[in-house]
Amino acid sequence: MKYTRRKILFISFGVIFSLVLIVFLFNYAINVYTHYRMQKLPHIRVILEVNIPQFLESLAKNRDETYHSIMGEVKAELKINQNQNVFQLVQKKFFTKQIAMSKYYGNVQDSDDNIIASLMNKTTKALERDVEVIRNRVDQYGVFEPEIQKQGNWQLIVTLPFDSSGKNTEEEVKQLLRGNALLEFRIVKDPELAITIMQKIDSVLAGDIGRDFSASGSTENEITEMTEEEFAKVHPFFSVALINPQSTTADAYIKEDKRDKIEIMLNKLDVQSVIPVNIEFVLSAKPIRFQEGKRLYILYCVNKFPELSGGIITDAEANIDPNTSSPIINIEMNSEGAKEWARITGANIGKRMAIMLDGFVYTAPIIRSKITGGRSQIEGMENLAEAKLLEIILKAGALPAPLEIISQEIIEANK
Repeated sequence: MKYTRRKILFISFGVIFSLVLIVFLFNYAINVYTHYRMQKLPHIRVILEVNIPQFLESLAKNRDETYHSIMGEVKAELKINQNQNVFQLVQKKFFTKQIAMSKYYGNVQDSDDNIIASLMNKTTKALERDVEVIRNRVDQYGVFEPEIQKQGNWQLIVTLPFDSSGKNTEEEVKQLLRGNALLEFRIVKDPELAITIMQKIDSVLAGDIGRDFSASGSTENEITEMTEEEFAKVHPFFSVALINPQSTTADAYIKEDKRDKIEIMLNKLDVQSVIPVNIEFVLSAKPIRFQEGKRLYILYCVNKFPELSGGIITDAEANIDPNTSSPIINIEMNSEGAKEWARITGANIGKRMAIMLDGFVYTAPIIRSKITGGRSQIEGMENLAEAKLLEIILKAGALPAPLEIISQEIIEANK
């Protein structure tokens, strides 16, 4: 009897060992095959660089008109010469204006040199955390054998396989890497205020700063009789930002080929001077299809500073809305975010809330009631694949330091 038990245990151990060995060898074979297959795919190599001005803006303890003016000059000079040392340039601009950097960073007693050193250190650490966030995104996306390495002080090189015929396409890989996952909830401004600001912008661009729209605006008959070129001269902004007079909102519609033009207009210094410092114009993430195949972006007038943002997301799930058959992302917030979300929605019933990701509006619904439980929904994706990609980006978390793609190349597959 004792001998039989030993024999049974020995046989059982042998069976279990054999099964474990089979599973190990099977997984090993799968990995070898996957590695071989990946070598046969082309790779995309992307160089990403920290957007240092944007990161510094996020660290500022307050951002008044003077601060925005200084950072605007920094960005303008970087467009002319991208090889400048950004930190030295920022310090130089503050010194020229005779403004202590401690007004916006660090403590009152800190010198500009110490503040710059601290900002450089924070940028370095943020880039190190960026590596982990990108690695998490890539892992969730299911990419095999990614290569992520640091180059210089502020750059990352990411090399990933992609398949232009299916998943891991070049465009998806780029979106996966460059998305900062900065989720923000901002109040849309009242239509009357938004229209007033847009009229001032139109006046500045037309060179008629003192124009009184209520008394001397173009009449409907005059506008009807104008050619498109004549209207553009008199109303340069409204010739690009189209307003629906029948709408109860002040959303402006921008033709797809006019998007760059509207951004250039809004970034002009004289235009910025008539936009209140607490207000910003932002575009929809995607153009909307209208009749006759027209694709128009929506321009929103929103609060510059969000009501809620940051690492509040605990879960995100992409799905198809059964009522509209459109892709959506259901998000859940942590307890702190849920509490704030309930307070914010309760205090702004009847107003519109722009739900933004990385500076673009995905949806701007009207707040109908106080929302408890920390749940919300993002719409505006073109398809479920895009929604799932954003789900991955949201789950992996925001990039501590914003990154932008500065170059990319395709590496042909090994034959």
